[in-house]
Amino acid sequence: MSSTAWLGVVVVVSIISCTAPNPRSCTDGRCTDTAFPFCDVDGSVGGTPQTCLDVACTPDEHVSCRGEVAIRCNATGNDYDLVECPAGCDAQGCVVPAACTTSDQCSNPTPVCELTSQVCRGCRVDSECASQICDLDAGSCLAVSEVVYAAPAAGPAAACSQMMPCSLTRAIELAVANPLRSTIRMSPGTYTTAIRTTSGNITIVGEGATLQAIAPASSIARGSTVTIRGLRFNLTGSQLLCGGDGTSPATMLGGTLNLRFVDIQLGENSWFLAGGCTATARGVTIGGSTSSGGTGVSLSLSDNSSLSADQLRVNGTPSSPLRLLTTQSTVSVSNSVFENGRIHTVNTGSQVDVAFSTFAVSDNYPSFFSATGNTVNLKNNIFLTSSGPAVDCTSCTVTNNISFPQGPAMNMVVDPQLVSPATGDYRLKATSPAIDAAVASTPSTTHDFDGAARPQGPAPDIGAYERTP
Repeated sequence: MSSTAWLGVVVVVSIISCTAPNPRSCTDGRCTDTAFPFCDVDGSVGGTPQTCLDVACTPDEHVSCRGEVAIRCNATGNDYDLVECPAGCDAQGCVVPAACTTSDQCSNPTPVCELTSQVCRGCRVDSECASQICDLDAGSCLAVSEVVYAAPAAGPAAACSQMMPCSLTRAIELAVANPLRSTIRMSPGTYTTAIRTTSGNITIVGEGATLQAIAPASSIARGSTVTIRGLRFNLTGSQLLCGGDGTSPATMLGGTLNLRFVDIQLGENSWFLAGGCTATARGVTIGGSTSSGGTGVSLSLSDNSSLSADQLRVNGTPSSPLRLLTTQSTVSVSNSVFENGRIHTVNTGSQVDVAFSTFAVSDNYPSFFSATGNTVNLKNNIFLTSSGPAVDCTSCTVTNNISFPQGPAMNMVVDPQLVSPATGDYRLKATSPAIDAAVASTPSTTHDFDGAARPQGPAPDIGAYERTP
């Protein structure tokens, strides 16, 4: 055979090898090569997420934890089993809960007695703890001595104890000053005191509490780190500021604001403004009506702010949709629902990544708009439109989305077959083309808007909801 013929063979082999699927990658949730059977989704075994691993292990040996799931060698030593751990997972595997008849017989990290099974487990809600504070991530109860207590009608001279709560302003002062007592429990009721911080690292838990119409503003996380969980904000003619001081132009001092399961209701001339702020939002609802038409701004990020939002729900109205406006900032959104809500990226210099979310608008404005000069990636989303385009963005990377009934063509212009969009139910029907149709994206996800695990099938589903059997 001539040297030219040999060269042709080499070229063909090279092309084939470049287009063959990578047997070590499971970005779609699957491992197709039996030599590499286990998908290391989070990298907890091999160190590299979404990698297929070869397995040779000691049967029934505990390997690692993936949250509250134990990764354990199977009976034949050639693959790993995933085992749910109701009481948690540690270095030895599934935690074996202690037997109990009352919670007095239990202690952290499993402080609650589950009466049906008579075993100790982690707390799940604040009311299961004597302190009225449950660390939801750890499942443990805070001690009363670690908590500062506030009540709506309390005076500043009260002791800030569980029996004698003090004003919210006084509680914040004490929490900022003492890192060992930096968690505030707001008793149920309505508060009219603004939250203002300029230093420290505090947590505010407000299940059953409402912060009502603060004027001129609550300046939260101004040069500090603040976590707020379970609180409801009713804002009319007032603002919730992160990183600024409420002046115009705002003095940007930075700060970090973490919102968990917070409900923000906006009235006229009210909004959430982040300037030079790092904000995270999980399980947060933003609703209300701020202005008419497509110009209403409910969230505004500027001056190198960042927002990482998961399980966010934005509820506007057909006549007054709510809008997330970003200028020279970084935004990451996943597993979220925008109902009469949209994202606008203006000017230049922003980085925006939106994945596994569902947008539904009933006017002729686009769900997503971006000016040129921004880096925008939209992937694995569902866009329900009325009469306007789903996306107005010539420089965006738009991949593997479903748009209906309007275009532009974004991989699939097809009815996503949702349960009941007219009533706000954006879950997938069993016949939806979004099922098992998602591809790897940033941000990635292991759960959906409701917290259901992804994937339920061979690959995750497109949109905010994962179809469950």
